[in-house]
Amino acid sequence: MSPSPKSLFAFFRARAAACEPLALATVVATEGSTYRKAGAQMLIAADGSSMGLLSGGCLEADLRERARRVLETGAAEIVTYDARTSDDPVWGLGLGCEGAMHILLQRLEARGAYQPFAFVADHSARHQRGATALVVKSRDRRYPPGTAWHSEMNDTSAPAAQLIEHCRRCAAAGGFDTVSVGAADEAITAFVAALDLPARLLLLGAGPDAEPVVEIATLLGWQVTVVDHRAAYLEAGRFAEGTRLVELRPERLA
Repeated sequence: MSPSPKSLFAFFRARAAACEPLALATVVATEGSTYRKAGAQMLIAADGSSMGLLSGGCLEADLRERARRVLETGAAEIVTYDARTSDDPVWGLGLGCEGAMHILLQRLEARGAYQPFAFVADHSARHQRGATALVVKSRDRRYPPGTAWHSEMNDTSAPAAQLIEHCRRCAAAGGFDTVSVGAADEAITAFVAALDLPARLLLLGAGPDAEPVVEIATLLGWQVTVVDHRAAYLEAGRFAEGTRLVELRPERLA
């Protein structure tokens, strides 16, 4: 049996290769103390399996139920979890998350090229800057919640051009923002966020002690390159999917 995916991007690639629809959950706003902040994402498949955490396990079961509806209807939803009241029957357990989270759930599918997450996965793999814009509120029927753009798209029509320009500025500056564009009767509010590029780890030596280090780094979402001059140690099956393995003599490392 092939090993189970251990990262958000590995999970995405496996499901996309099988042309399975996915629900993408994105934190688009928070107030107070929350487990994850705006921009955090998780993926949920039709069979209920998922990858990524938006809380310490408090929200995920409910998100899976809501994701099932989004996958069936194709209509995006905004879900709000508010833990700021001490008498809340779910949150009043001293969990340390006394805030509110607003999460956008949207359907990804092969017909739409799995955008915008395909863009996120591709640019993260190449460690290349970028940003996405997700519609969270709209009075324009052409662009319902869940409509997405990214910083490398070319669309001169309004309001797409404005939001793509916001993406490009955000990609350069980093961070995230919530912006509104268009006339009042057709106003669109979008969550614009730069990609949170993963840390990169260069591991010198592929001996047995390297395996747990790669495992931990992969679980953290880091990009790992393992270098060794001994080809026998550079077997792909020893390391997590996505690990770059390089056979190289020490004097050629530079």
